[in-house]
Amino acid sequence: MEDKYKPLTESTYYVMIAFLYEKHGYAIKMFLEDKTHGRISLGPGTLYGIINKLNEKNYLTPIEDDENDKRNSYELTAEGKEVLKNEYERIKEIYTFGERFIDKKL
Repeated sequence: MEDKYKPLTESTYYVMIAFLYEKHGYAIKMFLEDKTHGRISLGPGTLYGIINKLNEKNYLTPIEDDENDKRNSYELTAEGKEVLKNEYERIKEIYTFGERFIDKKL
């Protein structure tokens, strides 16, 4: 199975979503903590490990960011956006299936 169709870890999925709005690691961390009300709180090793893997797979590309010239800034590549969209569709399908069948039995 091609990587772009493999399920993402929950943390990777959240980090990729955050890269739609933020550009560097610390901003990603703060975005996720805020938007998930503290449920997702990634340590530096986990967060930068995910960023490095996404960069290695060419799902992120380094960019220049005049506002944060001391930080490494990134954005999702077209391939990264495709991977994120595939995962979103997969999760949506799981949710829809559960909604159709679980709600009737619980």
